[in-house]
Amino acid sequence: MNIHIKTDCQPFPFLVVDDFFTKEQLDGIWKELNFYEGKTVTDEHNVARDKGKKMAQVKRLYLDNIYKPQGRHLSSILSSMDLNLWNQTMVQAYKKTTPSWLHFWSSNLDHTQLGYMENSDFYTAHFDVSFHTCLIWLFKEPKKFEGGDLIFTQPKVKVDCTYNRMVLFPSYYMHAVSELKMAKEDMNKGNGRWVLTKFVERYQAPNEHGDVSIHE
Repeated sequence: MNIHIKTDCQPFPFLVVDDFFTKEQLDGIWKELNFYEGKTVTDEHNVARDKGKKMAQVKRLYLDNIYKPQGRHLSSILSSMDLNLWNQTMVQAYKKTTPSWLHFWSSNLDHTQLGYMENSDFYTAHFDVSFHTCLIWLFKEPKKFEGGDLIFTQPKVKVDCTYNRMVLFPSYYMHAVSELKMAKEDMNKGNGRWVLTKFVERYQAPNEHGDVSIHE
């Protein structure tokens, strides 16, 4: 892992980690992604909207609907993300990145989705309804598209879509994805941009009096 703490765009610092997955982890992850190829669907219900108009064109697959909590270890994607994201090196790096790392450290709930983009796909500026957002980009090499970069719209900072790069940031940051451009002969062959997205949260359960308390 190559860790880059981005604190030069205050008040919107974020964490970038290159070579996030090991080669062994990537072997298992690609077997899983190849199995999912062609099974992602355009999301009409959970995509952000502005005055009824979709703010994104992207295909998705929700891993939490496939693997129940007791079966997460069966997914190379889920098990590798869990192992790498919450190790002490990552936690300490995020602690140096933003004071809101405490929400990340104290989280006890997450949701993971796969996103796949090809030509003309995009995501306009939006925020996520969670505590923290983790994005990891994968694609077949050599890269067969342009664009697909992450843009933090408030500080006007672009993060290039680089293979096996992870970006972690507070979910309230406004962010967008630049439109993908691909040659016609490369379309519909799995040559697009995969993004593994994990939304990190904390579950609070009501107690016997109906009040909200922290669930351990």
